[in-house]
Amino acid sequence: MGYDDIPKASWDAAKARLEYMDEEGIWAAVLYPNVVGFGSGGFVKLKEPELMLECVRAYNDFLVEWCSEDSSRLVPVAVMPFWDIAECVKEVERAAKIGHKSNLACGDPSAFGEPRLAHKHWEPFWAAVVRAPDGATPADPEGVEVCGLDLETVKTVCRELTQRRACLHDDLGLLMNRHSTLSSWLIVVLMALAGRLCQPGGNVLPGRFSYLGSHTDERSDKTWRASASDFPAIMGVFPPNALPEEIASDKPERIRALIVSGSNPLLSYADTQAHEDAFAQLDLLVTVEVAMSETARLSDYVLPARSAFESHDASFFALNYPEVFFQMRRPLVEAAGDTLETSEIFVRLAEASGMMPEIPAALHEAAESGPGPAFRAALGSYLKENPKAAPFTVFIVARTLGRVLGSVNLGGLYGLLMAKPKSFWENAARAGFEPGADVVERLFQAIMDNPQGVWIGKCDTDDNFAELATPDGRINLEIPELEAELAALTPAAEQAALKPDAEYPLILMAGHHMAYNANTLLRDPSWIGANRYCTLQMHPDDVAGRGLSDGQTVTVSTIAGSLEIELEETDSASAGQVVMPHGFGMINEDGVNGVNVNRLTSTQHRDPRVGTPFHRYVPCQVTG
Repeated sequence: MGYDDIPKASWDAAKARLEYMDEEGIWAAVLYPNVVGFGSGGFVKLKEPELMLECVRAYNDFLVEWCSEDSSRLVPVAVMPFWDIAECVKEVERAAKIGHKSNLACGDPSAFGEPRLAHKHWEPFWAAVVRAPDGATPADPEGVEVCGLDLETVKTVCRELTQRRACLHDDLGLLMNRHSTLSSWLIVVLMALAGRLCQPGGNVLPGRFSYLGSHTDERSDKTWRASASDFPAIMGVFPPNALPEEIASDKPERIRALIVSGSNPLLSYADTQAHEDAFAQLDLLVTVEVAMSETARLSDYVLPARSAFESHDASFFALNYPEVFFQMRRPLVEAAGDTLETSEIFVRLAEASGMMPEIPAALHEAAESGPGPAFRAALGSYLKENPKAAPFTVFIVARTLGRVLGSVNLGGLYGLLMAKPKSFWENAARAGFEPGADVVERLFQAIMDNPQGVWIGKCDTDDNFAELATPDGRINLEIPELEAELAALTPAAEQAALKPDAEYPLILMAGHHMAYNANTLLRDPSWIGANRYCTLQMHPDDVAGRGLSDGQTVTVSTIAGSLEIELEETDSASAGQVVMPHGFGMINEDGVNGVNVNRLTSTQHRDPRVGTPFHRYVPCQVTG
C-alpha cells in the first residue's frame, strides 16, 4: 500500500483536509496531537531532556503553520513538556502567542513518575493556562436572552470561574425546577471545564461523619425500582412524589404499610390531597413523632418520641472542609411523659418483629465495663460465630452498650465508630487521633467530653480526588441518558415551553424560606413573631393588571386544587411570578393556621428521572 491508497486528508497539506471536511459537512476540526501518544508521552522515550523539549516546540510550531490554511476551521492543540513544570509554563505562554487555542495536559502523569493532575504541583501550569489568551466559543446570545440574562455578564462569570478560586452552590430554585436533573449535571460539567472540582477554593468533596445515603446504581438490575412508577432507589431512597401511586397501585407489590418517622408527608410532600387519599388505603400507618402532626392524626398508631432537646442527638451528615466536625448534643431538659428516643423505638420494633438475633449474656456482661477493648473483643467473637447477625450490629450495640450508657443513641454512635473504614481513620489521624488499639475509645471519649462539638478529622487538602468513591477513581461526566434531553434544550424550544399558559398564566413558587417558617416545626402560631406571615406575594404590575389590591383575599388555582389566601403586593416577587410560603396549614388547638401550599402542588409535576417536585415552577391562576 502506498500514499496513493491513503486519503490525502489524513497526511497531505491542510487544503486536502479542508476539502474532505467540506465533503462530509464538517465545519471545524480540533487537531488533537496524538501523533506522539496520548498526552505527548512519546517524547519521554527519547530520554534526552533538551531533545524532548525541542521536539515539543517543533511540533507546536508545525501545527500552527499547518492550520494557518484556515485558522477559523482548524484549531491547533499544543503539546506540553509535562516532565518539567517550569518549561510547561513557558510553553503555554509561547504556544498562545503563536496561535494555539488550547493545551493538552497529560491525562495520567503518574504513569511517568509525575504527580496526579489534582496535585498542587500543577498549579503553576493551570495558572499559566488561565493567563494565556483563550479561543473559547462565546456564549449563545439567543440562549442567554431566553434565560433573561446579560450576555457580557455571563461571559464575565465564566471567565472568572476559570481565573479565580471559585465554587458554585445550587439551591432549591434550581433543584426544584424544570430540567432539575439535567441542570445538576451541567453544573458539575461547568465546574469541571473551569477546573474548579476538587481544587482549593473550588467545589470539593467535603469531610463527613457518615454519608447521607448508600450508593445505589440505577443502571444495575440488582437495584430495586418502584413497582408502579419505576423510579429507582437514589442513594437508597425513593422519591416521596411516587408514594401515592405506589400505594394506590393494583400490583401485588404495592405499599400496604408505612412507618413515618421525623416527617410529616401530609403537610410537607407535594399534593396533600393525593397523599391523604392514598394513606386512607393503607392497611397500617404508624407514625413516630414528637407532636400530633397532620400525618399522626390519620395514623393507626402514634409512637411518642422525644424531641432533640430531650435526647442525645446528632447530625451525622454535616459537611465540612477541610476539618471534619461532629457534635453529639446532650439532652437539655427532662423528657416529658412516656416518650422514648426515636432510635430506642426502632430497636424495640426490631425486637418485637423478631428481626433482632438473640444476644448472649456474655455480651451484656462485657458491655458493663463500658466502651473498650473488652466489649469490642466480645462483640467480634459473637459476630464471628453468628455472621448472619452482622447486619444488625448497630442494633446489638445499641441494646447492650446503649443500655449501660443510658442512651441507645450513644451506643449506636460507638457502634458506628467501630465500623468506620480506613479513610475515616486517616482523616482522624490528621486531626490528632493517632492510630492505635484504643483509637475508637479515644475518639468516642473526645466526642463525649465536648458537647459543643469537636474536630474529628481533617481531609487531605493535597489530593481531594482521593475522596472519590467511584470504581475508577474518576468523576464520570458522561451520562448518556441525559444527552437526548440536552440536545432538545434549544433556545427556541425553551422559549416555547416558557410561554404562559392561557388557563394558568402565572408561575407559583411553592415554598419560601423566611425567618419565621419551617416545614412542620413551628406548630404554635405564637412562636412566629410576625404580624403578616402567610400571604401570597405578587409584583405590583401583576396586582394592578388584575385589578387586585394589597390585603384582599384572593383565590389561587392550579391543576391540583384551589385555596384562598391574603394577597401581599411587593416588588420582591418577579413580574409573572407569585410566592407562597411553606410550613403553614397546620392543625392546632385553635384550628388551622394559614394555608398549606402543597394543596396546590401535584405529585405528577416532577422531574421525570428522579421525581423531584417542580415546586419553583407551578403554573397557576390568581383571581379576586
